[in-house]
This record gives sequence, structure tokens and C-alpha cells, in this order.
Amino acid sequence: MTVPPRRTALKGLAIALGAAALPGCATRPSPVPPIRQGDTAAALGQLDAWVQQQMRRHPPANLSVAVLDGQQLAWSAGYGQADPSKAIPATARTRYRAGSISKVFTTMAAMQLAEQGRLDLDAPLSEALPAFRIRSRFTGARPVTVRQILQHRSGLPSDRAQGMWTDDPQSLSALVLALREEHLAFPPGEVQAYCNLGFSLLGAAIEHLTGEPFARWMQARLLEPMGMIDSSFAIAPPTGPHAAVALDAKGKVEPEPGLRDMPAGGLNATVIDLLQLARLWFSDGRMTGHQILTPTSLGAMQNAPSHPSLSDPASVGLGWHVLNEELDGVGPLLWHAGGTPHHHAQLMLLPQLKLAVAVMSSAVTAGELAQETALKAMALMAMARTGIDPVRPLKQGQDKVHPPVALSRLAGHYDTPLGVVHIKSEGATTSASSKGKQLDLVSDGDGYARLRYRLLGLFPVNLGRLGEVAFTRHDTPDRQTWLLVRRKGRFALLGTRLDPVPIADSWRQRLGRYRYAGNDPFLAEQFKSVRLFEEAGLLQVEVDAGADSTRVALAPVDDQQAIIRGMGRGRGDTVLAGQEGAQVVLMHSGMRFVREGGE
Repeated sequence: MTVPPRRTALKGLAIALGAAALPGCATRPSPVPPIRQGDTAAALGQLDAWVQQQMRRHPPANLSVAVLDGQQLAWSAGYGQADPSKAIPATARTRYRAGSISKVFTTMAAMQLAEQGRLDLDAPLSEALPAFRIRSRFTGARPVTVRQILQHRSGLPSDRAQGMWTDDPQSLSALVLALREEHLAFPPGEVQAYCNLGFSLLGAAIEHLTGEPFARWMQARLLEPMGMIDSSFAIAPPTGPHAAVALDAKGKVEPEPGLRDMPAGGLNATVIDLLQLARLWFSDGRMTGHQILTPTSLGAMQNAPSHPSLSDPASVGLGWHVLNEELDGVGPLLWHAGGTPHHHAQLMLLPQLKLAVAVMSSAVTAGELAQETALKAMALMAMARTGIDPVRPLKQGQDKVHPPVALSRLAGHYDTPLGVVHIKSEGATTSASSKGKQLDLVSDGDGYARLRYRLLGLFPVNLGRLGEVAFTRHDTPDRQTWLLVRRKGRFALLGTRLDPVPIADSWRQRLGRYRYAGNDPFLAEQFKSVRLFEEAGLLQVEVDAGADSTRVALAPVDDQQAIIRGMGRGRGDTVLAGQEGAQVVLMHSGMRFVREGGE
């Protein structure tokens, strides 16, 4: 019952499939024309020409880009308009929302307090934040720790949707109290699931430990010492003559709401300022004569304790995603992306080569463009440094560990980042459907399943990157069935098969369509309706958000509680059902929905 992102269903499917294989990297940079070692000018010339070409394909978008080589700003540029209504061009000094890149800075603040002995990363969060309490149905589960939050393994619900996007939010301390009636989604420390809420709680802990508002502490202890002169943590998006305005899919200006969860996504910055973080990294934590973070803390942040696996496709350090195999021969890539309802940001560091790139946009359609631009810049600069193209070629042939299976063996319902996907096999035809979209599955030359679509059943349609990914099945030792996606010769978990579970009459009696009945204007606009229904033995919720919708499956725990099935972000959350007079009510993530009528 989370809010679907603002993107089309088919494009969203392509992005989600890529993200399942490698979080943050929904696409692969194409091989670059040869660049001689040391010819940085040629690399930057290619980058500028490539971005200009891409911008012609995304006319409503804007983009700011900056590249760091060692301690020197190698190149920066702006494309499109920061404010079309005033004909203000985007530049490297344009201010945007950095979104979840904020988490890297919040992590740094936590590391500073840990260095001072004021915060124990491995102690229960309640020691640093005494007001924190949350319910758990996991017997013998360990308490939530700060380290688990920084590694996205806290087991906390991914978000508190009610009141998240508003210009006048509750305080972080009030958010802490609101969680006392919520449940953990997973046992702490056991499942990697991206979580905004944990970083908001960490911000509340920082306020409690320091006695100062989070934004003021971050300004004085991090942003100003790092020379980030155009940056600040704030509820509201940036304003003023150098601020980028929010642009809709047609390039028109529309309002961007404020954000309660500042520690998770409230940094306003420029691409130039974001690269100050890279300068800090490449100088062992020292800037302007001050040791802002020790090399030990920096090492801990980029040290991923576990290798990628099917269920955890990216290594996660403390605050950073650590991508060891995205580019060949140049060491791990430190990455974080950020996204708000309109803004997009990318920050990538290659510590081994001391290269970094920052990309930002305020156009709702520019998320993939920002990502592609950052990867392209890193590939070009790495080639200029080493003389070798670091882009990993696609691996062909079958894999011995995860071989292809007959298409009919893929049949079933799966929970995926899109929601519930149904694969059915009838005779010689196998198809996959999600949110009213249906595509055929066919075997490729290696035997893996690939998606195909024919308009009117006759004319083949090029699916682009979506047509490049392949699928197979994996059966786990504990008798789960996983749908795997294959990308760049690597596999990752895309979906877990959902077998029917018992559904009590108390839940069947609640089937029907619901309306959002809260006081959050942003959510009221997003949710057109919510439908609770049963299909193929699965209790499901369909969220209608206009152009986008999603479905998730529920597993009832008792007559009043059900959990969202599956693994990863937004899964494991609790949905509560109840009766308020004559009204049937569903509650999730602080939101309240009232039934309009039965089915």
C-alpha cells in the first residue's frame, strides 16, 4: 500500500528489472570510443557531446553535471532550464534536492559522534534515543542498532507514509512516538531492505544526543566545515534565484511538497557542493586543516561486510552502496542516488582512481537520464586515467549455477518491485502480466526466458532494455521459489513466488474498494482508490494512483493484522483492519482507509 512512483508502467518495469539486478544501476554504460591514457579533454568532450544528444531526446528535462579529478574540478556544466517560467538556465551552481544522498551525510554525522564516544553503533538504538519503541512479532529478535540502520538491515518499516510529504510536518521526536503502535517488518539484522524511516530515527537520535535541531547540527558540524556553501538541510525544497523548480512530465512548473524526513532526504545542494564529499574522501577525511572524519571511519563506511547475493544484490557499507563489479579494473564504485517527487540526484566515487561525478535534475522524467549520465562520466574518466575501457561486456551462454528452465516452470504468482506479477503457461504460450500489461515470454538462444510484445498480436515492438534482461527460476533449500533476473552475466532476485495461504472469513468480509480518509493532502492526491480483493487464492491490495497502480499480496496473521508478503523494501509491513461504528477501516504506515462498498 505504498505510494507508486510517478512513471509509466512499462518504463517502470524496465527500471525495476534493472534495479533488481544492481540497485542504482538500471542501465549499463555503452562501450566508449578509444581514449588515450591521460587524454582527459577527449573524455570530457565526449561526455559533453553525449549529454547534449541525450538532452535533445529529453526536451522537458534539465541537468547539472560536475566531475572531480583528484582535488580538481575537471568539468561542470548545466543543460536545459532551471526555471522555464523565467527562462533561467541550469548551471553547475543550480540548487536541487539531493534526496537520499542525504543519508551519506547523516551517516557521517553518526560516525563523528561515534568517534567522540557519544554514540555506540552496535548498542540498541534506544540507548541513543530513549523514546524509541516498536512492536515485534519475532520471538528472540535482537534490538535495532544504529549499524543496522546504516546498512539497511534494521528490520524497520521502510517508511512512515502519513505526513511524510508535507510543508508543515510533525517533528522527528513526534515521529518517534508515532511508531510505538507499529511493528517491525523483519527481524533486525537479517534482511537487507532499503529504509528511509531508520535514518529519520537516527536524525532524532542526533537531536537527542546533541541537544540541537538536526538541520542546525548538520550545518555547523559538516556542511560548513566541508565548504558546502550552497547547501543546507531543510523541510522545503530549494528556493531563490539559483534554485531549480519542479518540472512535470511536460516540462511545466508544479509545486514540490516539503519533506518531514530530513535526515533521509532533506539535503538541498549543488553538484559542485556534492563533490566536496569526494574531496573529503580523497584527502582521508581532512579539509581546510580540519580532520572532519578519521580514515578509520571512512574505511568503515565503504567496507561492505558481505558480498552480493541473490537476495542482497548490492554490497552495503555504512550509508554507501558499494558496487564491486560495475566497472572493471578500477576498484569499487561508491554510489548513492536520490529521488523526491520531481528531483533526481546521483553521486559516484571511484576512490582507487580518485574520480567522482555528481548529477542533479528537477525534472520528473530525468531519473534514468541522471543515472546514465553519471555512469557514462565515470566510464569515460576511468578510461582517460587507465587507457582501458572499464565497461564490463555482456556475458553470453548458459550459467552452470543458475541454468535456464522450461518456460512452463516459471508459472506462478510472484511478488516483485512492481507488485504482484502473474506468469501463466497455456499450451505453447507463456506470458507475464502486471497492472494490466501483458507480455509474452520466449526462450532466447541460451535458453533463458525473455520478454516479447507484438502489437495486435502481429507486429513486434522493440522493448529496449526491457528486452535485454533474461529470467530463470531458483529453488532455495528452504523450499522457496525465486524468479531470477539475469543482467551483465549476473543474477539477482526479482521475485518470490506467492503460494496461497489461508484467508479467514473476517478478511473476506472486508473485500471491497476503499478511499483514503486521512488529512494528508499529498496522499489524498496520490490515492485514487485502494481495493482489497482475492484472486487465485491470494489476498491482495491494489493501489490505484491514476497513471500508475501496484498490487501487493497480504498474509493474514490474525483477524485484525496482515503483513505485506515478499522481501525487500515495503514488504513485511503490517496492515491493520478494524471496525469504526459502521465503517470498515484499513490502516497502514499511519494512513487510514475507509471502505466504500463490498464486492
